[in-house]
Amino acid sequence: MVNRTEMRICNHCGQRFIWMEYEDHKGGFECTPCPKCGSKESHKEGGLADKIFKLRKKIFPKSLLLLLLTLFIPQAASHAQGKAISSVELSSSGSWIYVYDSSGHKITTISSSNGSIQGFSSSFFILKSSSGSWYYLYDPSGKRYKTMSANEVGDIISVAGDNFTSRKGSWIYTYDRNGKRINTRAAR
Repeated sequence: MVNRTEMRICNHCGQRFIWMEYEDHKGGFECTPCPKCGSKESHKEGGLADKIFKLRKKIFPKSLLLLLLTLFIPQAASHAQGKAISSVELSSSGSWIYVYDSSGHKITTISSSNGSIQGFSSSFFILKSSSGSWYYLYDPSGKRYKTMSANEVGDIISVAGDNFTSRKGSWIYTYDRNGKRINTRAAR
């Protein structure tokens, strides 16, 4: 049995529809959902809630909301990925490698049995294995993401930005942070 019928506006999609309140089989009350989005949240057309809803639509149209989301979500995502490396140090006992961010907080600790520090930048650092056969690339959180043969890479000269440079024989190789060779030139 229908108790009342009125014209309403959906709070989610703004669709106008005929809203009906009716008694369900348990003696409670149910209402018709929005035919467009299925939401049961609506307000009476012409009332105070309708004026607030229309004002909100004028102040924050969908295009402005999308613009704000595209501006702020990439920043939040990059912050969630981890902090930038400011320093990588060997402990005084020589047993641990500490990774610090720019505010001086320790990001992670790695056992020095993993290797010796070859260099670091803000986005990665490199360790050479104890045997000297391998180079290990780590992200700021201390996760090893790449292993490279020291025979193929040669001796690491420097680590800067998102690249590192090595020398093997009479050649100098430049690699990106993922371990992909991006440049080769003759050494002088």
